[in-house]
Amino acid sequence: MKRILSLVLAAMLLMGLATASAEEARCGGTLIAWLGGDPSSYNPDMAMDDYTAMVMENVMSRLLKFDYCGNLLPDLATSWDVSKDGLTYTFHLVDTKWHDGADFTADDVIWTLQKVQAEGIMGYSLMGVTAMEAPDPRTVVLTLGAPDASLLYNLAYFGTYILPKHLYEGQDWLTCEAATTSPVGTGPYKFVEHQRSVSITLEANMDYFGSVAQTDRLIYSIIPDPNTAVQAFLNGELDYLGAAAPASELDNLRAQGYVVNEQPYASRYYIAFNLREGRATADLKVRQAIAYGADRQAILDKALAGCGSIAEGFAPIAIAWAYNGEDVVPDRDVDKAIALLEEAGLTRDADGYFLTLNFPNMTEFGDVASVFKDSMKDIGINIVINNMEPAAWQSAILAPDPDFDLTVLSGYHGPDASAMAMRVGSTGAIQFMGYNNPEVDKYLAEGVATTDQETRAAAYKAMQKLLSQDLPILPLCEAVITEVAQSYLSDLPLSTPGLGSVGDLSHAKISQ
Repeated sequence: MKRILSLVLAAMLLMGLATASAEEARCGGTLIAWLGGDPSSYNPDMAMDDYTAMVMENVMSRLLKFDYCGNLLPDLATSWDVSKDGLTYTFHLVDTKWHDGADFTADDVIWTLQKVQAEGIMGYSLMGVTAMEAPDPRTVVLTLGAPDASLLYNLAYFGTYILPKHLYEGQDWLTCEAATTSPVGTGPYKFVEHQRSVSITLEANMDYFGSVAQTDRLIYSIIPDPNTAVQAFLNGELDYLGAAAPASELDNLRAQGYVVNEQPYASRYYIAFNLREGRATADLKVRQAIAYGADRQAILDKALAGCGSIAEGFAPIAIAWAYNGEDVVPDRDVDKAIALLEEAGLTRDADGYFLTLNFPNMTEFGDVASVFKDSMKDIGINIVINNMEPAAWQSAILAPDPDFDLTVLSGYHGPDASAMAMRVGSTGAIQFMGYNNPEVDKYLAEGVATTDQETRAAAYKAMQKLLSQDLPILPLCEAVITEVAQSYLSDLPLSTPGLGSVGDLSHAKISQ
């Protein structure tokens, strides 16, 4: 009996030491991060903005998530299986609870995804799902009408956070308490309070199914003005400036010894041409001349403060597996550009211009447009820039016979390479150039018809080769995502592949 008691006591001691060791491994403390404004909603599946995303990334979970490299990572789904025909996806779920203590089950997943499919901001990405079933509380099965290799990436993207059915069902999912004042998730932090225009406070979820958050509290300090936020960071009032730091400040912050992590991001600036009959830009030689004449280095240096890199290929380099680095934008050659304009049958007018092009432009792209205009002067093209408010710009380019020759765009091109269909596919939601190449559409379709990445990559690379020949768009600069932090912070979202998704601060450690 004494021996048994001794063994029990020894086991209890070891358990106590293990618990103490785990607690000692956590750095604890409070991490203060910058937030540029109040979230518009706490329902990230219906009313998403950058501020909602930053906070909810730490409060809520999805079936899957991905890191800054685009690697898919488990979240509420510990694993998943895809049938050989690519039509059935089976997700195996964690055993966990909501922050309010209610059990998380497959019913929460089914309710959320059905709601997203019907009304959510990512509803279009689930349109191919024909059935959703929960054979048991820990399993979800999605059935597709046709193979769609982008499904996993879409489930790991914004707008697919799993919501607590017991708090949302039967209520308006935009105005209920969980969506407005008291969000409840399954993530590494629990929501504590929101002092409007001041701060948002979260606390570590000690029952989190993954690695428990390193810090006890995560506080978002709301500072609308970026310059004021930078000064607060320099004063030591902020630990984490994050990804919204002004590009003009990055070199200075780096020089002073602050942490500046920079990674490729699946976004880029590019020129979109109007290819409709009667427009000067419908002539391939004119588009080729513009490609040779554009000074992409000057745009990067002058308009973007050197933040990013020159775009070479016709898809984001950040989606490395699908990137075609061989069929690329030509190097700048002013003489070649002028020769192409002459081959197109153009002659210079009294002002020395071969032609004048209309450029409806949103104000936020003004610097890019201005530097681009300067480079076009070198080849004899006069760019007339019409600065427009976003709504007016959108109306102008989406009109049945839009009155523009070219414009500038940027924006996220992911999370999967299939998102390119929106920009260059003949029926793409943001393809307003009048571009229609059945071969491009064929390769885009092939890219989602299988989950074999080599087959998918071959299709997307072939598609990019066609884009390099047709030039419906002209890539300018690749974007990067950058985060800034105090030197005593480590294990940040952009520091280590596989650590977590961008915006997830639960791994961040305070060393002082």
